[in-house]
Amino acid sequence: MTIQSDPGKAELEAVVDGLLAGGAIASNFGACAGSQDLLQLLVVLQRRYNHVPREAADHLASRLNLAPAMIQGVISFYAFLHSRPRGEFDVLFSNNITDCMQGGPDLMQTLCELLKACPGELRADGRVTVDT
Repeated sequence: MTIQSDPGKAELEAVVDGLLAGGAIASNFGACAGSQDLLQLLVVLQRRYNHVPREAADHLASRLNLAPAMIQGVISFYAFLHSRPRGEFDVLFSNNITDCMQGGPDLMQTLCELLKACPGELRADGRVTVDT
């Protein structure tokens, strides 16, 4: 999958409009997408851009007659959705208490050192993000 970076506002609006009018979501459900498909729409945007661009979220809110804060709330609620760009390889570690007791944070730190990445940040080449 090719990740598209730094899309313009017009492109983002066109992608959102396409999804709502008959894109991937509509073809899966046999009708135009609506607010009931919000999570699926956000996942499609996440896959395309490795995050949900703010402009796309705002345009989606406008088209679905939802408050932009609702869209941002959904993005922040689900750990697999991100409002900031992520790497092509997005490595997520569990922050569950039992995983932490089993050495998860140490493993994450070791991986970050090997990959020359900082936890929670996109590596300079844009290829890797390691996070919880």
